[in-house]
Amino acid sequence: MFTKIHCHIRKLISVMLPLFLCNLLTFAQNSDGYPELQLYQRTLDAENADSAYHKAFTVYQKEGTKKTITTNKLLDKRYHEIINLPQNNDNQLLIKINRLQELSMNANGEGEINLELEALTRSFSLAFWSVPCNYGKAFTIAIALEKRLSTVEESHYPDKRTSYFMLGEAYYLFRDFDKSISLLQKAITEKPPRSFTDCASLNARKIIGICYANKGKMDISDYYFKSILKSKDIVLNRPVQNAVALSNLGCNAMLKGEYDKAISLDLAVLPFLKQGDDYGHIAGMYACQCQSYFSKNNFAQMGMVVDSILFYANKDQYNRNKRLKQAYSILAKYHVTTGDIEKVQEYNDSLVAIYKREETLFSSQYILQAQQEAGTKELQIRNEQIKAEHNRFVAGLILSIISILALSVIFYLYRRKQTAFRLLVEKNRQWAQQATDDVIGKEQEEYSDKTMIHHKPTKEEMQIMEQIKTFILADKNYKNPDLTMELLASKLHINRKYISSAINKVTGKNFNTYINEYRIQEAIRILSSPEHNIITIDGVAEMVGFNNRKSFYEYFKKITGLTPSHFRKK
Repeated sequence: MFTKIHCHIRKLISVMLPLFLCNLLTFAQNSDGYPELQLYQRTLDAENADSAYHKAFTVYQKEGTKKTITTNKLLDKRYHEIINLPQNNDNQLLIKINRLQELSMNANGEGEINLELEALTRSFSLAFWSVPCNYGKAFTIAIALEKRLSTVEESHYPDKRTSYFMLGEAYYLFRDFDKSISLLQKAITEKPPRSFTDCASLNARKIIGICYANKGKMDISDYYFKSILKSKDIVLNRPVQNAVALSNLGCNAMLKGEYDKAISLDLAVLPFLKQGDDYGHIAGMYACQCQSYFSKNNFAQMGMVVDSILFYANKDQYNRNKRLKQAYSILAKYHVTTGDIEKVQEYNDSLVAIYKREETLFSSQYILQAQQEAGTKELQIRNEQIKAEHNRFVAGLILSIISILALSVIFYLYRRKQTAFRLLVEKNRQWAQQATDDVIGKEQEEYSDKTMIHHKPTKEEMQIMEQIKTFILADKNYKNPDLTMELLASKLHINRKYISSAINKVTGKNFNTYINEYRIQEAIRILSSPEHNIITIDGVAEMVGFNNRKSFYEYFKKITGLTPSHFRKK
């Protein structure tokens, strides 16, 4: 995987570098307006003064990067065999991930720290980035990887900072900015890079800057973007890193209301970056320009570039939903100014659809973000613009308001649903913590009230039920996946017919329901315990005695009203 990425980057740089150098002369004529542009120019001058980057890149193209993972020939062979395994479907992918984890454990036992962490990092990368992804598996591995990294020196695992970067990037994509920053800071170093491909420090600075921008701490965000331009690292893709840093400073300028500055910084590097394939970032740059033009009431200029946001957002493979949200939001704003009612409704509907889709993939923070973006200030701006336009423009505003109200209703219903879920979870937790005797007693009382006199259990059936209950609870025998009525009858030396009758009359349930309620109670206790968070849902099902995922989900939903995944999240 890493080798393919390096080959791709080498081809990309070989195309972009000449274009970049040709652009320097034009850029130099416009570099006196803002300090950020001057800093960018000084960085370029320093890199090209002794042709350090060009020399390093030439060597890289000829020799590539040699990487020794382990000197243990047997483990090295196993590692490459696993790396070459197919991953064309979910099952093959899971096998490959599990094999890498097993190899990591074996390498740990052999004292091969570099191979141990290399295999663990690759397994995390596969789980997180493969299509379809397995986020549950990925973050389970991430917890183990982070813990192990904290105990290892970089001299024993040279890619330690790269692994920290990969973890921090994952938390950033899930919008856990504080966690992301704490991990990414461990990827930063002031020491020279250990190789031409050691980009972890610059990459980490970039995402930390984005995280702080999302947190509204613009000065700190600017600091990290500028630190990229001030860095003396000569690493792969450095010209692109410089250009991206300047464009991110432009985005920050837009967020601070410095719209002319934002446009100038973006335009300084946009032609160069458009030669590459970071389509998501290009979409973000166009979004920054459009927001600046919109704030300056320069709708004509905005109209010239607004469609480029959606064009590049659709090509993005990194964080497409984020870019599509930007595109739909800005396109809706723009078409309000043109009075195109149908377009406004179309893009608002698309925006709602994105949030609904992300609700199943990530968290409710995206819906909260939509609520904030559609706030009162935005509505007042649109109202002021509408007063100076034609009646059709007024109609467009009305439809926009309806769309916003619809989003508010969706948000309200979502919150109410979440509250109901939390109450249901708490009720089930209380049920799971009750003493078993009280639960059975309550079931018998409720069942007896609903049955005829001749259906009440006999004294003998009550005695049989006591024996059943004693056996089931002893050593939590209900967790035995092979427990059947035949096995129970054999253990108690009682005819299965009498056992079935006793369970039915005393509890009002059949054998399977009776046993599975104990299992679901146990599952609730496990899912409610923070110390068991690293256990997957499938693992919980297996722990409490279910043979397959489907049966566990069906009984859990039937008894609690929630799926195991929803229960754990609440």
